[in-house]
Amino acid sequence: MIYPPTFEQKIGFDRLREQVAALCTMRAARGLLAAEGFTTSAREIVRRLSLADEMRLLLEMNPDFPGGDYPDMDHVVAKLRVEGAFLDVEEVVTLRRALAMVGQLVAFIGARGQQYPALYDLTRGVEAFPAIVQRIDAIIDPFCAVRDGASPELAEIRRAIRERQAAKRLQQVLAAAKSAGIVDADAQLSVRDGKTVIPVSAANKRKLNGFIHDESATGRTFYVEPVEVVELNNELRELEYAERREIVRILTEFTETVRPDAELIAASGDYLAEVDMLRAKGRWASANGCVKPIVSTDDRLVLKDARHPLLQQTLRAQGREIVPLNMQLDKRKRILVISGPNAGGKSVCLKTTGIVQYMFQCGFPVPASEVSELPVFRSLFIDIGDEQSIDDDLSTYSSHLRNMKHMLAGASERTLVLIDEFGSGTEPVIGGAIAEAILERLLERGCYGVITTHYANIKYYASNTEGIANGAMMFDVQQIRPLFREYTGIELTDDELALLRSSRNYTEADYMKVANSVNMVSSIARIVTSRTHFGFLSGSHTAEDVFLAAYHPEGDLPVGRNTNTEIHAYMADLLGLERPLAELTGELFAPHTEVFRGAKCSISAAEGQTPCLTVRKGRRTLRVPAYGSVAYLDGKPLKLRSAVVYI
Repeated sequence: MIYPPTFEQKIGFDRLREQVAALCTMRAARGLLAAEGFTTSAREIVRRLSLADEMRLLLEMNPDFPGGDYPDMDHVVAKLRVEGAFLDVEEVVTLRRALAMVGQLVAFIGARGQQYPALYDLTRGVEAFPAIVQRIDAIIDPFCAVRDGASPELAEIRRAIRERQAAKRLQQVLAAAKSAGIVDADAQLSVRDGKTVIPVSAANKRKLNGFIHDESATGRTFYVEPVEVVELNNELRELEYAERREIVRILTEFTETVRPDAELIAASGDYLAEVDMLRAKGRWASANGCVKPIVSTDDRLVLKDARHPLLQQTLRAQGREIVPLNMQLDKRKRILVISGPNAGGKSVCLKTTGIVQYMFQCGFPVPASEVSELPVFRSLFIDIGDEQSIDDDLSTYSSHLRNMKHMLAGASERTLVLIDEFGSGTEPVIGGAIAEAILERLLERGCYGVITTHYANIKYYASNTEGIANGAMMFDVQQIRPLFREYTGIELTDDELALLRSSRNYTEADYMKVANSVNMVSSIARIVTSRTHFGFLSGSHTAEDVFLAAYHPEGDLPVGRNTNTEIHAYMADLLGLERPLAELTGELFAPHTEVFRGAKCSISAAEGQTPCLTVRKGRRTLRVPAYGSVAYLDGKPLKLRSAVVYI
């Protein structure tokens, strides 16, 4: 199942398919490409991938592969199937070109069967009909005309036509008329109504015996067919009719001889169309660095050096290099939550994952390393972009909720969900609570997913929940630019570990559990100190206060107060939530505050100085400026990572 119906447009696959279709030379090949859609059959995926990848290798290693335009012959086969119909000369030429190309392909691939087993299996049993090709060569010349020797009767007719050509006699009449002064000295033969005529002035038109066929616009010139050639022209016309009848007889006889093989010829045409489609896939794959990945047998999704092909093309045109994506999902970590700065590449990561998986299940070589592993999913869901609609009475957020409802209804352990800006589009606390509840439900269903978000509660939920991996897009705070690299998991420095150990007896598992919370203190400082209306820019507050102020839209309002019960009920019903939304909202910040429970936080914003967040727990103190790359642990400078992970 693919949802929504615009899935291909959202990930860019429609433009990719158009590029491949443009490389097909046959209309039938483009039809095959359009029909070769998403499949959940591992065997069919392997078959398609093997054929496309072998064609890619064949084209790269053999520049003498039979090329050029491959002719469509479906209309030829359709005519063969109609009793009494005959192929015209153009159709016979098309049939000859197609069968000759099939013969070249069968011979070329057959000689390399061990190197390209999938292509060899496709080619085996295909009939090229060399006898039909020879028969066509006997009746059609290289200039696509019926040969004189196609039959004795045709040869005799054409000999008679040549003997009765009236051109020589006309030249004699014209020369005599010039000598007699009847026509101008520079007069030339002309053609009117299919007749060869001599131009004569109006004064002399009676002096040349013949039939007048036309006159000039001024009436000064008349076009006369001399009587001497009228009889010859009549005989010529009868011979031309006889020639046409004989050609039709020859073509009809030929058609009748090949009609019994119509179905086998159709199969050869289908083979030619499939090779043309595979050739287009192979050429596109070579141009975009696409290969056949490993089909995962243990439900791992491993992307190595994955790129979005459309972005890669755009950057290549600008002389820039794309930053490849490396990520892994497996049974232990099925869902990846990615955060990061705006324009940092989160959506590109999501689209790259989507298009690589979709290409794989459509049988296309993928833009990634050949050691990448991809499982076979039964369903692919995506929620990206704004789908608000006046016609459907959908706001931005209600369109997201509708998509979430479809995802929850269809989610299973064989589902890949791709959600961009998870929970956005509404009031942050409510949106974050709903997003967390949806994430919990998706995890229960066992589905795989890549989710991007700016909400800290989603990051904390991911940090404290089995089955979810935390990731982030890196940002270089020194150069003030995104690095477009996805980073999974947060590691603690020695100083950060020391701070944790002095405050509480953490186990090794605890270190990774609270890593995100410690590392995002500087982000909290940026948020809190930028909100001057909170009313507590000085003094001492609990960590719970700081988190609520940083992430609650009203700053000083307790969570759960002033909420609209009807809106909560509507959203809970739309999403199919079993628990009231108010309860979920009330639990929103619980995972956040646990890490710093018992610690005291103070915020200083002295005039002329950088606002600073201070966290005190036990005898240790950590001061983090809202901006900059240096924090202070017990007065000792602590250099923050050059690439800060934004939550």
